[in-house]
Amino acid sequence: MQKPDAGGQTAGGGSMRSSVGAFSVATVVSRILGLAREMVFAHVFGAGLAMDAFVVAFRIPNLLRDIFAEGVMSAAFVPVYVEYQEGEGEEGAHRFANVVLNVLMVAAGLTTILGIVAAPFVVRVIGAGFDAVPGKLQITTRLTQLLFPFLFLVGLSALSAAILNCHRRFFVPALAPAMVNIGFIAAGLALCPLLGAAGYPPIIGMAVGALAGGAGQLLIQLPNLWRVGFRYRPLFDLSHPGLRRFLCLVGPVVIGVSATKINTVINTFLVTFLAQRSVSYLHYAFRLMQFPLGVFGVGVATVALPALSRHHETRDRESMRATLDRALKLVIFLTAPCAVLLLALAHPICQLLYEHGEFGPADTAATAQALMLYALGIIAVGTVKVLASAFYSLGDAKTPMFMTGLSAAVNVGINLGLMHVIFFRSFALATSIAAVVNAVALAYILRRRLGDIGLREVGSMAIRVLIAAAGGGVAAWLLVGRLDAVLEPMRLVGSIISVGAAGAVGLAVYWVLASAFGVEDARTVRIRGIAQLFLGDRRNET
Repeated sequence: MQKPDAGGQTAGGGSMRSSVGAFSVATVVSRILGLAREMVFAHVFGAGLAMDAFVVAFRIPNLLRDIFAEGVMSAAFVPVYVEYQEGEGEEGAHRFANVVLNVLMVAAGLTTILGIVAAPFVVRVIGAGFDAVPGKLQITTRLTQLLFPFLFLVGLSALSAAILNCHRRFFVPALAPAMVNIGFIAAGLALCPLLGAAGYPPIIGMAVGALAGGAGQLLIQLPNLWRVGFRYRPLFDLSHPGLRRFLCLVGPVVIGVSATKINTVINTFLVTFLAQRSVSYLHYAFRLMQFPLGVFGVGVATVALPALSRHHETRDRESMRATLDRALKLVIFLTAPCAVLLLALAHPICQLLYEHGEFGPADTAATAQALMLYALGIIAVGTVKVLASAFYSLGDAKTPMFMTGLSAAVNVGINLGLMHVIFFRSFALATSIAAVVNAVALAYILRRRLGDIGLREVGSMAIRVLIAAAGGGVAAWLLVGRLDAVLEPMRLVGSIISVGAAGAVGLAVYWVLASAFGVEDARTVRIRGIAQLFLGDRRNET
């Protein structure tokens, strides 16, 4: 695998870690605002009809965004753009990007119009169980129609982010989604009460906030696009060879970009037949699960994809294996403690973040149960993102597509078998098991394709990391119980101190144990490494 450099670190390890750090810092800001957004949702709307309706309504255009926009740009666009960078320079790459941009605007615009027109039918299919509650299907349809233009805005934003990532600019693209969260927070605190006072459904304000945030997500990236030399040109060349290669990758990528997205659609349909509030419980828990995945899982995969694509273009198979090995170890090292701490602190975290206003103790308990089951799959989902990036860099989008089909089948089977036994909990459990199946299958196939990719070393490291994470989780669980008993009279402040202190101690114990077990990242990231991880490398952003 990789050889140590003079500084004792694995070659390329510091660079990847600092790039992931730049991405992660920006994503942490966005995710913290995302948690604040969910707190606003929980406080204003609780877990009831309006929240259920919004979750389903937003999930339809948001799912299309994830698959057709952000997923395609990260998986199908980046390898082709890098190919043009290496072969024809920046001019050829920017010409290709402009062709894709103009095609994307037409496609996203038509999809938005079609979505608005077809919303009544789509909502009736996706939210079939809502028909049993008077008015629920109607408000869901109205919200869906208002939210569909969000797809157009974030589609353009996703392409902008993909271009910047290919130029090793990770901070601003990762920060851009924070604008959507700001739009939601502003709408929840200011616009929704005004609409309610005027006699309109307050939840409509959240749709307006989403559109404002989507526009901000695009606008914040435009200055950096200018700095890397990208200029918009109205090119609409359907015969462009790069566009044809891009479109050949789009179909399989759309299906295979993320098993979790496909599973989300299936879950949404099935869970609407369960008791009211089930959709809300899963939504709130899923948002917490996505926090570490967005910060670390997506971060490592996003940084690794351009590097893997360049190694493939230069036929440097050894460097490609080394980068993949580095990425897998890093994503496991970063996601394992997050998964265990969410498992250990699920109830106090949900209580701290959500148990306000219309969100009661019973809602907290149910959401925490879903979160614990989602946490079981965090490492697997992060691993899938890295392994899928390796396939995309090889120009192979079909293998992840087939594995997505396999994991979706597992997901459906578990849900159909358990949804009337353990109710909404089956959906969180099924998502985690499906992710594990997907990760194992992708790793097996990639090993056959590339030869030795160091899976034994990764597996050995993963065992040590999991033992260290378990130690940290036990320490956090024991501490939070003692602190809750002492700090209970302090209410919110006591909960913040309790959860914060338990999480910090859990991470400290994890770091100490991982260092003692010889985990490279824990041993090499000292004071200087910490600064790189959280401040990023200035070379990534100018």
